[in-house]
Amino acid sequence: MKLFFKKIYFFVLSLLSTMKFKFYILTHDNIKVIVGAGKTKIKGWFSTEEYFFNIVNPCDFEKFFKKKKIDFLLAEHVLEHIDEEQLSIVISNFYKYSNKHCNIRIAVPDGFHPDINI
Repeated sequence: MKLFFKKIYFFVLSLLSTMKFKFYILTHDNIKVIVGAGKTKIKGWFSTEEYFFNIVNPCDFEKFFKKKKIDFLLAEHVLEHIDEEQLSIVISNFYKYSNKHCNIRIAVPDGFHPDINI
């Protein structure tokens, strides 16, 4: 029973998130997307998660960016979680569904420059 409610919860959450994302794209001139955002929220940007926008799936890009391309893209601490083959797909999706002058920021962990203040 618990699994059933969990599936229903994620289905509804995915549906609502998809609708909100499509509304954001329709109502904004500059499309600013944070992929794999977790709890990251930035005013004017849309935070996405894998359950409704999977950056490895070209169909998800087609679903959202068929008519309007991405202007700004933020991928911090996301790409280190995918393998080399998937990375090629992701970069291809970023290129295909971004405007010619898109600003893309990619950050991955760097052992020589940890995220701590000394």
